[in-house]
Amino acid sequence: MKNSMGLTGESSDHKLAAIFASEPAAREAAVKIIDVLGLDDAQTEVLKPGGQDAGKKLEPESRGIWHTLVRAHLWLGLTGAAIGAVAYAVMFVAGVGFVTDNPAQAAMIIFYCFLVGLLLGGLVTVRPDHARYIRQSKEALDDGKTLLAVHARSLKELRRAKSELEKTGADTIATF
Repeated sequence: MKNSMGLTGESSDHKLAAIFASEPAAREAAVKIIDVLGLDDAQTEVLKPGGQDAGKKLEPESRGIWHTLVRAHLWLGLTGAAIGAVAYAVMFVAGVGFVTDNPAQAAMIIFYCFLVGLLLGGLVTVRPDHARYIRQSKEALDDGKTLLAVHARSLKELRRAKSELEKTGADTIATF
């Protein structure tokens, strides 16, 4: 788990799957990636076709998803409300007619900005980039390919892992 109070509750926000024709090639790439990038062993996982719990190995932090749901909605909802409050104050001080004549109705901008923040929190929670990653990874497994899943802790780490794995000739599927 992260120590910071960011938007997500996952310790590795970024995921990468490299597709290999054989298990030995995937295992060799795992050893290399761990050595070159200094990853923990727990950050890599080799998935074989027909193996158990592919979804759990691709997305191992089911608890983190609930933390993401709460954090993203809380932080983005409050941020939206704060932006709405600042916008209301600026319009009130600037003497915008509707705001000065109808302060209670105009204050609804705070509520609407709060709702927009909640909607953005929902988008962060849904993680559309992860849906593509899971779908394509499972399709590769169904086609008899072996995967190397890498759970990167930063975008920089993800990019470095992707670059190293592409040097092996593997196709990669990455989240944002």
